[in-house]
Amino acid sequence: MTLLLLACSSSTAPPEMSGDSDTEPLRDPGVCEVPNARPGYALADWDLLETGGERPDRKETNPVALADFDGDGDDDLIMADAEAGLWWHENTGEGLDRALLAELRELSSLGVADLDGDGDLDLVAVGRNPGIWLLWNTDGSFELEELILEEPVQASIRDASFGDADGDGDLDLLLVTSGDEAREASWHRLLLNDGQGGFSDASERLPDGVRVGVGWQALWLDLEWDGDQDLFLLHAEQDKVGPSRLLLQDEGVFTDVTEDCACGTTGSNMGGSLGDVDGDGLLDAFLTNTGPSPLLRNLGDGGFVEVAASLGATTVPDANWMSFGSLWFDRDNDGDQDLMVTTGPMWDMPGGPQVEQQADRLLEWDEGGFRDVAPELGLDDVGAGRGLAYGLIDGDLSLDLVVNHRGSASQLWLAECAGRALVVELSAPAPNTFGAGSRVEVQTSEGTQVRRVDSRAGWASSVHPRAHFGLGEAQVLGLTVTWPDGTVQDVEVPDFPDRRVQVERPTRR
Repeated sequence: MTLLLLACSSSTAPPEMSGDSDTEPLRDPGVCEVPNARPGYALADWDLLETGGERPDRKETNPVALADFDGDGDDDLIMADAEAGLWWHENTGEGLDRALLAELRELSSLGVADLDGDGDLDLVAVGRNPGIWLLWNTDGSFELEELILEEPVQASIRDASFGDADGDGDLDLLLVTSGDEAREASWHRLLLNDGQGGFSDASERLPDGVRVGVGWQALWLDLEWDGDQDLFLLHAEQDKVGPSRLLLQDEGVFTDVTEDCACGTTGSNMGGSLGDVDGDGLLDAFLTNTGPSPLLRNLGDGGFVEVAASLGATTVPDANWMSFGSLWFDRDNDGDQDLMVTTGPMWDMPGGPQVEQQADRLLEWDEGGFRDVAPELGLDDVGAGRGLAYGLIDGDLSLDLVVNHRGSASQLWLAECAGRALVVELSAPAPNTFGAGSRVEVQTSEGTQVRRVDSRAGWASSVHPRAHFGLGEAQVLGLTVTWPDGTVQDVEVPDFPDRRVQVERPTRR
């Protein structure tokens, strides 16, 4: 029997929006009869691309993207290797069917979004070599196109990410570069989407002075949950070139608030990811780094406070160590967000200062602080960790992991069944068909959990835009979706919500 969940609009929804909408299960997940008290991971032999190149200049390459690109309900994998190119891995349910997508090498970022509003997730690939590559997706088949700008970017493009910069509903493209003050053509670029996958340069919308820096990544976030997409530009070598920058948006106008946020001078940032470390519904930021990684707790007033040491989240001891990928996720479905971090040196040079053997971390939340459980779970790999992504690969509601390395084998870790969870996927008319930027809130008998629907997974990598909630022993009392345009939709939930559901956006009247 097909389950339909009735949805209704809350009193705060705009009057022209209807709350009548069907919400239905996407598929029947494999639910554990007896969940593991301490779930672990099994290393899957699923024919991943071999990433064992032997170059000493490992650099910032080898991102991954893990999402349901062919629309069959399980996540597929796109993996970049600096020498081997960009590879597609279709999930067959029992393994990965691998094929070369494009001979694109030295890629440093894979961004995922539905750019043309057709309901499929497209891909943008950028890297150390000049070029912006669009891979248009139709049911898991990709068409490669190079995006040509009137004024080409004359620098390494370190990151490609998506957010609505002008409030028109489609997803715009931000390119973060490693630029300098001398060449304006090397600065960060903001490209506006016309809703059908065409882009125009609108970099002048960003304030003067913020487009320059040794950029590595950008985080789109709604810091104040006011419906406007804000920007956090993450920069390395801050002592030489300038700080990371926080830009608040108000109806398409960005304002630089870096001097007041206590979030700009944070070392030498490689990347970052967003999660709610303290359960207050605000997005906190973990920044990977050359040296110890900051964990910035969101104070809710536009400011942050650094809490990594006090919460046991210090991942590396000093500047001879580096971290790249990071993920906030509920690894054991207990209702608390955990943190996975990949580490590894940039260079492998005889006599160099960087530590060669750097173990990855899995910081599990436990009674008010984090502890590293990677050694006991076998996730403490000492290769040069780069791209990191989670997803739903093997049919259950526990999040699996892909770790991409530079110079050693990459890994697919299938999670043991960890118990009860609710997975929420959004569906909307074009152009933003996956509801990217939405706030999803689940009220339970043990408190409220909040997630932002986004495809950014941390440094350089991407995941499927959905919201995953571990439940533990809690009962679900309510589900609320706040869509990017401010529409608030309250959704009734079943008595036994251990499932994946799709929430359709209310239709206009």
